[in-house]
Amino acid sequence: MTKELFDKGIKEGKIVAYYLFKDLGVGTGCKYFIETGTHIGNGVQYALDAGFEQVFSCEFMQDRYKECMDRFVDNDNVSLWLGTSVDCIPEMLKQVDEKACFWLDANRRLMTWYSFPAVSSAWVLIKPIG
Repeated sequence: MTKELFDKGIKEGKIVAYYLFKDLGVGTGCKYFIETGTHIGNGVQYALDAGFEQVFSCEFMQDRYKECMDRFVDNDNVSLWLGTSVDCIPEMLKQVDEKACFWLDANRRLMTWYSFPAVSSAWVLIKPIG
């Protein structure tokens, strides 16, 4: 991301992630946006607005997951999972057949920290696709 784009986002009132999604995702030919930590669905919406063809996101908290299911019920380009990143990412990857942009945004704010059984497992999840 360039300083100019960052400044443009501030001036236009857009979050910086919007331009990151454009530059590092759609701008590099990514078809899929894969997010961990759906929260209230703003990242999903920004990914759609940026031009991703398919958006996958997982959320650990059931109430947030349900809110996002309701929010995106009419959008066939959005697939949501309920569960941890460790459980959901392998399922998401089964549907990925082209280049993907990963937004690993889940955090441990109000929950127990979940980690991969081994560092090598994490590398499998972040290797380039496409």
